[in-house]
Amino acid sequence: MTTVNTTTVNAAGRAGERRAEDDIRPEEHWRRRAACAGFDTAFFFPEDEDEAATGAREICARCPVREDCLEYALANRQDEGIWGGLTGGERRRLRRRRRDAARRAAAAA
Repeated sequence: MTTVNTTTVNAAGRAGERRAEDDIRPEEHWRRRAACAGFDTAFFFPEDEDEAATGAREICARCPVREDCLEYALANRQDEGIWGGLTGGERRRLRRRRRDAARRAAAAA
């Protein structure tokens, strides 16, 4: 994982070191364990997702937090890039299937 250090000033006016990973919100701590951590993000945002996604999918396939990544992308409407091993189009179809299943379940109740 690549860690970027930035200098911050605390309330007392003293400079201190702060790591960029410290800015991750608690609900996103899964990112620290992601197989893609440290890779250039451009690798996961190819211009032609369907053709260029193979390499990114291989990384996602061995990722211990793949499901967390996918759920994050779905919840936050990430329509671009490879998240949780799926392209934007595949995530849109998955959201649609989940929505339709929820509607059918509600209608049956």
